[in-house]
Amino acid sequence: MLFYDNTLLFLPVPDIPCTANIAAVKLDLLKMDLNNLNGFSNSTSINSGSVNLPSSFHSVLLDLKQMDKRDLHAFMKKVLYTVANALDIERVSIWFFDEGRTSIYCDYLYLKKFGEYVNETTLSVTDFPEYFKAIETSLFIAAEDARNDKSTKELSEKYLEPRGIHSMLDIPIYYNNEIIGIICHEEQDKIRKWKREEIDFTAAISTLISTSLEIDFSRNKEKDFLENRRFLSTLISNLPGYVYRVVKEGDVWSIQYISDGVYDLTGHKPDELVKNKVLYYAMMVNETDKAAGKEIISKALAEKKPYQINYRISTAGGNIKWVWEQGRGVYNENNELIATEGFITDITDKKIFEEEILRKNNELSALYHFSRTLSKLNEPGILLEDIGNMLVKFFDRENVYIALYDENNSLITYPYFYQNRKLENISPRPFGTDFTEFIIKSRKSLIINENLKESLKGLDINILDFEAKSLIAAPIITGDKVLGVIVIQDYREENSFTAGQLDFFNNSKRSGSDSIRKCVFI
Repeated sequence: MLFYDNTLLFLPVPDIPCTANIAAVKLDLLKMDLNNLNGFSNSTSINSGSVNLPSSFHSVLLDLKQMDKRDLHAFMKKVLYTVANALDIERVSIWFFDEGRTSIYCDYLYLKKFGEYVNETTLSVTDFPEYFKAIETSLFIAAEDARNDKSTKELSEKYLEPRGIHSMLDIPIYYNNEIIGIICHEEQDKIRKWKREEIDFTAAISTLISTSLEIDFSRNKEKDFLENRRFLSTLISNLPGYVYRVVKEGDVWSIQYISDGVYDLTGHKPDELVKNKVLYYAMMVNETDKAAGKEIISKALAEKKPYQINYRISTAGGNIKWVWEQGRGVYNENNELIATEGFITDITDKKIFEEEILRKNNELSALYHFSRTLSKLNEPGILLEDIGNMLVKFFDRENVYIALYDENNSLITYPYFYQNRKLENISPRPFGTDFTEFIIKSRKSLIINENLKESLKGLDINILDFEAKSLIAAPIITGDKVLGVIVIQDYREENSFTAGQLDFFNNSKRSGSDSIRKCVFI
């Protein structure tokens, strides 16, 4: 081996047969470092022998070593051109094994006589087994009479003779300690005796090619890594939500990563949640959602399957949002759960849309049932009770009542009064200035969803008996006559009613008005 400052430069060929077995030779001997070529002596002693390379060979190696290798294809062509002229040989080519190592194809072939690069055929391993065996087991193949050499003679009929090739010098090209191809030097029209310095020179060229391939692969690998990281970062940042990774450390779960999308969804920055896992899990505000989600996730992790759950969260601004989560467990080589990874996105609009569709379907179903019931009822008590029960079932609020207006006697009666999960008997009272009378006089439907008492005060309505936080009310009108009022009150929450519910409410009381008039007042 040739050294300069303890650095392996290239492997000169020892005095051994041309197809020397390398089963016991470490392949990394051919991974030559040319970094110190400038200080390499023209003649270096090796054990008892001597290796002498012409200065022209040194100049070629130095020029190729200093050449820009960022364009690998251009570099390979330059190598072939330079070697062909340095050795004064007609054909120089580089071949690579295919992925399955079933054949070898020519990537580059330079013809010195014509000064051009051309294509070449593919050689199958099964067609030339002795040749490929020699490639795999030898440091080199130096066949002076290639048509009769035991390693290359099987190439004669199909490859050597048609091309007029008499001599071959093939050097393996290594990558990661594995032969991936060869650099082939072929003499036409005459037999050539390969010199020791020529074999050493081509071995150094092979090493230079191997090093260039490794550099190109590393550069492309780094480029691919950076591109993949950029692509992944862009993809994650464009997702309508956030991705996460939660790791298990003993019996404790810790948040390892949350993407920036969590801020848009929750109002919390990623580092806030990574540092404060209590805050992260506190965002899931609904206890029913927590219990259902835990059951689904635990079952999926136990079965090593993905999971999907919907639940409500509270944002940093106090808003409630619906989210959809999909995740799965990550397991180690012992099949032990070590982490969960997944994606969470906002489905609030989707949930509202679904609930609106469900509400509309329920309204239509209720109205259909209501209309059919009204058409069959003639008894006042049964009619009003059925209307009230339908409203209780649909709205599920603390107070639902139907008040009728007896204009002749100036009385308000309560044929149906539901409060706190039970029906109550309310005595008739004189027509006055309460909320019921306001709806009768105004003849308009009304929703009050917040600041209820202040709103009623502004309408000059008596508020002594009001427990409600929000309410919805509508007059029962037939023709130009106001028959009474239907009122629904929520004692627990503000903003309890919607415009859609008011539409349903109005449709219900319109359907019932004529029936109430006929059944009650006639």
